[in-house]
Amino acid sequence: MGRQLIPSRFQVLGCNIEVVYRDPEDWDHDDAVGMYDPMSHRITVVVKSQQMMEHAFYHELVHCILMALGKNELSADESFVDTFAGLLHQAMKTATYEAKTNGRKKG
Repeated sequence: MGRQLIPSRFQVLGCNIEVVYRDPEDWDHDDAVGMYDPMSHRITVVVKSQQMMEHAFYHELVHCILMALGKNELSADESFVDTFAGLLHQAMKTATYEAKTNGRKKG
């Protein structure tokens, strides 16, 4: 199994953002598999396949960041948000890290 790409919490502009999960039967939004609530600083992800949950998380993360930047009109552009989230998800899922020593690449 791959590494987990969904944190339990993180910060954006100093605000603590919590990530929570919801069972599909307890979810009222049939057209969405996730939601960012800027009032509670919470991203909710519906429990589905790992791939779907990761994509939903990154989609809501993009909304969170755009709203923090005051880019509400851009955040309302679901096509942009979904495409950006897909690219961000791909970048993070395929990222590799090399060990470093004293700020220099090892080897």
